[in-house]
Amino acid sequence: MKKILPMYWIAHKTAQLLSPLALVLLVGCVASEGPLERTRFFSFHAYGESCTFSDRNACASYFLYGRDTIRYAVGNHVWTVTEEEPLVAVIAPGQENYYALGPTMHIARTDYYDLDEYRKQNVFFRRRHQQRYKLSRPRVTGNGLTGIYIDSIGANLYGMVSFHMYGRDLSATQEAKLLKLFDSITFTAIQNSCNTAMVDAVRSGK
Repeated sequence: MKKILPMYWIAHKTAQLLSPLALVLLVGCVASEGPLERTRFFSFHAYGESCTFSDRNACASYFLYGRDTIRYAVGNHVWTVTEEEPLVAVIAPGQENYYALGPTMHIARTDYYDLDEYRKQNVFFRRRHQQRYKLSRPRVTGNGLTGIYIDSIGANLYGMVSFHMYGRDLSATQEAKLLKLFDSITFTAIQNSCNTAMVDAVRSGK
């Protein structure tokens, strides 16, 4: 005759087996984020990459993310990570030598061209933590800018304070990490943004 095991015994044994696995998963999740990187204006998780800052207190500066340079800025007038309009010249076949073309100039064979054909970036508008932001990514991985722009992270005496952060020509792996980093950013002390601090320093004669 088979012995029927009570349900509480089965549950106890199952918990004993799963506890080490749960601990491994928990430690793995914490380790994947790494320590919290803090600056004067914002914090983020590096997700496995080392970060070396040029100045953690600067309003417009950079840090080395592994071997890649990531730039950021906080202030009232911050670049919106918008790509410049592509320069296109309409030139008939065989006439290229008659024009002085710059290194970023594109050639179209007809007046009826689509400017989007020559852009390097794709732009998306998303929301993070109930906050709307602009995301710019290269159409070809490794050839262009991966950046975020948020037009309102707080206010100072001079109006709304904006933020951007971006890297250029990143590998697929680094781009994926940076996009994840963007989503982990939290902001602090925006009311004491650098624009106010700089003006106060000028007024005090420092």
